[in-house]
Amino acid sequence: MKRNSSLPSTETGRQTALTWVRVSPAHEEFKVWMPASPQTETERLVIDHQPVSLTYYGLDQEGTDYAILSVSGLDDKNADLAHMLLLTLYSKFIPKSLIDKSDKNKASVKATFQRNILLNGYLGKEYKIEARNRTGVWRFYSIGKRFYVIAATTGRNENILVSRFLESFALGATTSATNSNSVQPQLNVEAQQTAPRSTGTWLIIVQTFAKSERSEASKKLGLLRSLGYDVHLVDTDHYPNLRTGFLAVAIGPQSKRAAENAFNKVRSVAPGSYLKSGW
Repeated sequence: MKRNSSLPSTETGRQTALTWVRVSPAHEEFKVWMPASPQTETERLVIDHQPVSLTYYGLDQEGTDYAILSVSGLDDKNADLAHMLLLTLYSKFIPKSLIDKSDKNKASVKATFQRNILLNGYLGKEYKIEARNRTGVWRFYSIGKRFYVIAATTGRNENILVSRFLESFALGATTSATNSNSVQPQLNVEAQQTAPRSTGTWLIIVQTFAKSERSEASKKLGLLRSLGYDVHLVDTDHYPNLRTGFLAVAIGPQSKRAAENAFNKVRSVAPGSYLKSGW
């Protein structure tokens, strides 16, 4: 096993425990916002004479685990094997909290299928995951010859930052867009032990959809990302100031000033968009 303690490429201001960063490794096909600073662990295997690489990006913050996992070198027909390898990798590297130590003999990870999902054109599966004394969400995607998982587990009754993490995840030609000269409204999210600060709660709501219209929402999302906008899907149920029961294509949350600056750019292509504080 080869361990790599270096961090993936990130965009951030000050590096503190309260800062979120955008993680977009140059050799991967994803980007995501997560608390700073995630650790990186890599394993290299040989399966049927083919090299296979598995990587874990993750950390624990206040009893909540945030993780992205990837595997490359396997074909689509080996999706089940890829999923098993990623579960095994997660069980190795998920951070252990103090409450975990009493459960050393308990199975580390259990994933229970919930539904099929779609993320900007890529098919996936969502699972309920149980990891030691925590429960959460495990989303598995296939993209070319790579497989990705975004996972979040927590022992807390409610953690709105988990939703922020899950909704910021993007796949496909997103890393190259980040490094291009295209318009990139930036998200600057600061996490706290309690509710997020009011200065970092503003969203640009580009368009809302019924939850049954997820496919249409994903198409709108893909179109705006192709133009260089850092949009993602928001479940309005997770934001107290938004009307519940909808999916929104949105930018943020971020400070009001940052949202206003980004809004001036996005409304030229989305004249129906508007600003709204999520909390």
